[in-house]
Amino acid sequence: MNQQPNSHQGVNFDAAASVEGQVGQAGRDLIQHVTVYEGISISGLFPRKVQLPTQPVPTQQEYRWRKKLLDQVQQYWVKDVLERSLHNRAMIELGLVTREDLVKRPFRNIEISPQESQQPNVSGEVTPEFFPMGEGRTLLILGEPGAGKTTILLKLTRDLIAETDQNLNQPIPVVFNLSSWAKKQQKFAEWLVDELLSNYGVNKSLGKIWVQEQQLLLLLDGLDEVKAQHREACVQAINQFMQDYGLVEMVVCSRIKEYEALSSCLKLRGAICVQPLTSEQVNQYLDKAGSQLQGVRTLLQQDTALQEMMTSPLTLSIVSIAYKDMSAENLPQVGSIEELRRHLFDTYIEQMFHRHGRTKTMKYKPEQTKH
Repeated sequence: MNQQPNSHQGVNFDAAASVEGQVGQAGRDLIQHVTVYEGISISGLFPRKVQLPTQPVPTQQEYRWRKKLLDQVQQYWVKDVLERSLHNRAMIELGLVTREDLVKRPFRNIEISPQESQQPNVSGEVTPEFFPMGEGRTLLILGEPGAGKTTILLKLTRDLIAETDQNLNQPIPVVFNLSSWAKKQQKFAEWLVDELLSNYGVNKSLGKIWVQEQQLLLLLDGLDEVKAQHREACVQAINQFMQDYGLVEMVVCSRIKEYEALSSCLKLRGAICVQPLTSEQVNQYLDKAGSQLQGVRTLLQQDTALQEMMTSPLTLSIVSIAYKDMSAENLPQVGSIEELRRHLFDTYIEQMFHRHGRTKTMKYKPEQTKH
């Protein structure tokens, strides 16, 4: 598939949180300093609908449970994952293009080619056209590994939490990682109830009510993390759930290669694809870093393997930490991208072990942690 990565939509976000899927404490510690950009304004991407007057007012007990769930999502996903990754901030605009050919939209019988479906937002702002307004809003976020899909999802979560906190009658934004679905391959509604219990402590009776009454706004990360042999079935389960619960609001994230390999599409109303960084964007980032990354900039002009790697925002962040203050002479002079990648990640890991004296306070020795 040929992409068109030359149109940029004014989306600023942090590459560190493009941790694919749910991360543990060790993973968060490793990536919390991996930052390229920050400050995405996502409200236009996922405009909040006007609350219908027929929405039942929760009881005092349910109100407390809804508030507890909202606080849990904010604490883990926003504070512990997203905000801990916001360090050494620098700004980069990412390109987004619509990909209507990758979702099965309702009432659409005309086949659309990838070239016809890609619609960059030429205004330079994220507008509601990326996400249709009204009940049943659904969106697919696609991109290459490290492109920032999860970051977009979590910043969207942060904005939705802020809105819901002002009115707990609205659907509660809740983040789920799809990788666990393959364990039992349940009906999707049943899986949601089990995940609410195991991850957020919501008892099953209340969870069933929230799912049946479509009181949750589902933010589903890591479709590509579902085991390959079960991925098709997971898509079918989501589509069936969408058919059974037609007003549910949902966002799904996936790596584009794994998604395009599927024989069936998600029945969502819109799709966007995060574009790779251009050489111009990389150079602008290195210019802002100044002398700290001058060695990287010098090497980049000569090393095509390094140029290829730097199209990923996450890799650009890792490079900025691993090779900070190194001269071009001290940087690796290797012939293949595999050798360069190995040296880069080895150097990055060593840097993170010694950052802020962590080797003295770590429970496990570096060799054990690497293993």
